[in-house]
Amino acid sequence: MKKLIIAAFCLFALSDMAAAQGTGTISGKVVDRSNDEPLIGANVMIVGASWGAISDLDGCFLIKGLPAGTYQVRFSFISYQAVTVAEVRVTADRDTRLSVALTPSSIQMQEVIVTAQAIKNSEAAVITMQ
Repeated sequence: MKKLIIAAFCLFALSDMAAAQGTGTISGKVVDRSNDEPLIGANVMIVGASWGAISDLDGCFLIKGLPAGTYQVRFSFISYQAVTVAEVRVTADRDTRLSVALTPSSIQMQEVIVTAQAIKNSEAAVITMQ
């Protein structure tokens, strides 16, 4: 029984190592260009793929398990201009570091008009007046 458990453990360990071979990571930090403060919760996405991350309390992010190759990485955050970094090379068993500064931008909306009508001849109007 003991040999079976050891064999199963070795099999799982080898399969994990085989799956990890040939992949790399992208890590880095996202900050505000105007004051170098970290941006907490910034979106970091690989364009055209399902990989991505969100920056932590220090503005740092980590995307693991990327097959070796060249990617475009898009950084975005509410009320900041999005930035796309092209030609990011990921090498197997290596970490590619990116530091990005996002520029604040104002969000402008169209004019909003709020209107209402009074209800005078109903039970709801009587209750509202009390």
